[in-house]
Amino acid sequence: MGRAGFVVGPVGKAVKTIFSSDEASRRPCDPASADSPASFEEFLERLLQALKGSADHESAIQEALDLFAAYFSAERAVVTVPGCPPPVAEGTQVSPADLREEIELGPDDGVGTVTLFSPKRVESWTECDARRLRIAAQPICEALCRLKADFELRQQQTWLLMAMESATVGVWDWDLASDRVRFVSPFDASGDGLLVRETEGADWFEQTHPEDAKVSRPEVDRAIFGETDAFSMVARRRGGSDQDAGWLHLYSRGRVIERDPTGRARRMMGTFEDVTEAHLKAQAEKEREAAMARTARMASLGALASSLAHDLNQPLAALTSFLEGSVRMISKGTATDIDVVEALERSVSFAHRASDIVRSFRRLLQRAAPFRDPVDLSSLLLEVREHLKREAAAAGVEIEVADAPGPAVVRGDSLQIEQVLIHLVRNAIEALGGTGRRPRAVTLTVRQAGGLVEVRVSDTGPGIPDSVVDRLFKPLATSEEAGRGLGLVICHSIAEIHGGRLDVERTGPDGTTFVFALPRDDGGVS
Repeated sequence: MGRAGFVVGPVGKAVKTIFSSDEASRRPCDPASADSPASFEEFLERLLQALKGSADHESAIQEALDLFAAYFSAERAVVTVPGCPPPVAEGTQVSPADLREEIELGPDDGVGTVTLFSPKRVESWTECDARRLRIAAQPICEALCRLKADFELRQQQTWLLMAMESATVGVWDWDLASDRVRFVSPFDASGDGLLVRETEGADWFEQTHPEDAKVSRPEVDRAIFGETDAFSMVARRRGGSDQDAGWLHLYSRGRVIERDPTGRARRMMGTFEDVTEAHLKAQAEKEREAAMARTARMASLGALASSLAHDLNQPLAALTSFLEGSVRMISKGTATDIDVVEALERSVSFAHRASDIVRSFRRLLQRAAPFRDPVDLSSLLLEVREHLKREAAAAGVEIEVADAPGPAVVRGDSLQIEQVLIHLVRNAIEALGGTGRRPRAVTLTVRQAGGLVEVRVSDTGPGIPDSVVDRLFKPLATSEEAGRGLGLVICHSIAEIHGGRLDVERTGPDGTTFVFALPRDDGGVS
């Protein structure tokens, strides 16, 4: 007797009947073995025992097929169901000497087949034999359907595990009636696949960080009571049962999937994902940005302090000079009342100027709106030239102020505007001071440009390197060897506060031109 065979094949491949034997009047021969069943009922009983007596479904089905072939005196018996083609018999042609019958399965399972290869006395086959064949093949077909279902389930579980591993996502299932929560995740360190554990709902929230529990528990309750369809949140949970275990940041989302007839939630399901690494990276990035911001603030404060000290130096030096001169004249007895009064008035004037500089810087730091006083830029340029005359002469630089074609009046904080012009001219002087080129000149020009009044500060220096031009108005960008690189940033901010702009228009081996533009005041000087 040949060995009966079956194999579970690819899902979805159907099997069709290709041959049905003619009915005959004779039954198949009774088995000759002493262990053979004496009746069809005994055969069925042994067949069912073979199918149910082994935890290995494939071995059980194989044993049942051996009994099947022996009872019907065939060399081999093959039973198939849709989706389980029999590779053992694949390539074997069904001949007229073989018998095949169709087996009606469940509504979702289709039609199975049973084939007896080379049964003895095929000519004596009767309808009664065919009916017994179908009855006996029925439990084998059902076993094959279960085997197919198990195979498909394992395949789906494999796909699910692969998806969970690739996405590092776990699944949780909360039975609200028993308050049991089941977690399934691919985080099994042993490498054995899914990690399954259970806990109580109360323990679940106890393991959540107290600050996060205040937010997460109401969100979950809202979903339970039907106020929302679902919830999602990031909460910290302990990485283990030990109270000293660190906190994991988990992104969870879920929804109620089952309610009783009264609408009460019975079951919730959802997913969770460990986002601790992403959180730590984001936190590190935030700390890095904060450190950079602190560094920039310190650099800005240093630049502001340097600029403030530089701007205060002139009025304070003049104030000191007049006071010391007055003291010397009074000590020698050569001072007249007129001389003393004049010296004191000049000292008061310079003291007020120092106070105005400090007040202006304070408003700038507070980003307060500037004063909107009318300012004549043509007159202001002459004051800037007078203010920097000695500094320019010491560097061998000449400051030229071109005649303006008409009034050039803007509105703003005259002191802040003056500080921008002083800084631009001083930069030009310093750019020329270290060169041997001639002529050394800084030209100040005022012109109308639409609704703006432009002040153009041009020098004949070596220009600004291309690597610096694109980031000239950004912190720490400078072409000066000892510069802090924040002066132009401050000037740029003053221009923006006044509704204007500050640009570099031309730079090259023939010099550089900065353009400081402010909205024109059509009302004129008051």
